[in-house]
Amino acid sequence: SEVESLEKVEINSSELQKARDMFLLGCYTGLRISDLKRLNKTRIVDGKIKMTLQKNGKDVTIPLLPKAKTILKRNGNRSPKISEQVLNRAIKTLCQQAGINRKMTVRVNVAGLDTDKVEFKYNLITSHTAGKTFISLAPEWFGLTPSEVAAIVGKNLKTILNHYYELPLESAIKKMEAHGER
Repeated sequence: SEVESLEKVEINSSELQKARDMFLLGCYTGLRISDLKRLNKTRIVDGKIKMTLQKNGKDVTIPLLPKAKTILKRNGNRSPKISEQVLNRAIKTLCQQAGINRKMTVRVNVAGLDTDKVEFKYNLITSHTAGKTFISLAPEWFGLTPSEVAAIVGKNLKTILNHYYELPLESAIKKMEAHGER
């Protein structure tokens, strides 16, 4: 619902439009910002993104969703031209306007000490959040398994499981308790 809220925000500047477009491309493809910046018509083949990822050299093939195609078309069949700094500043503004303002507790390390800090969610959103959004929602949106998500985004399955999905401890406890004593 947060992605839908962001899609519906009224835009009043080209900078905010480019920021939203770039962020949503990340949400729809799972690509990192470094790869999104390289996205152009030469990397789109038969309705799919085909590229070698900059960070790890893995080849990926990512089907283009209709919403991603619309964004690319609006930007001349390439990703929007926007710096990561401008994107990160603008996406916070857009997410605040979209009502993504739940308070969250985050753990921060200051001078070697871990402390909890309360922040509005929109202040925590960066370009990296887009890829995390894709990875987190792909099972729900497309019915993908963690292995399939890892293949699409070109990440190691262990990384996907450890960094993006909660370990299934709670569901395991509930399943065991549901069976009672045997």
